[in-house]
Amino acid sequence: MTLLTAAYVMLFRMPFVEAIATTKVINVFSSFVATLVFIKQGIVDYNLGIILGISMFIGGIIGGGITLKLSNVWLQRIYLTVVAILAFMTLRKSQGHNHSTTSTS
Repeated sequence: MTLLTAAYVMLFRMPFVEAIATTKVINVFSSFVATLVFIKQGIVDYNLGIILGISMFIGGIIGGGITLKLSNVWLQRIYLTVVAILAFMTLRKSQGHNHSTTSTS
């Protein structure tokens, strides 16, 4: 949902904290629907899901608290840094994948 957060900031001029919070509401519904689909297919590991769910709940409380304490400028800096790192890693991974699939014969 990183692109959705960026769209809220750029198109609707939302502060980062409001854009993040709005995106999280959408995440809840999309995750719920995906979970139902996976449950219907019988491919959910409930034990692992409970452990990860509890961990994510705790992380969400901590992360939400930290987010509310940070200024919009710091949220923007963190957001842009993470997006840049992820873009670099994705590009590097795709370049490595392209080189390994080319034939040298």
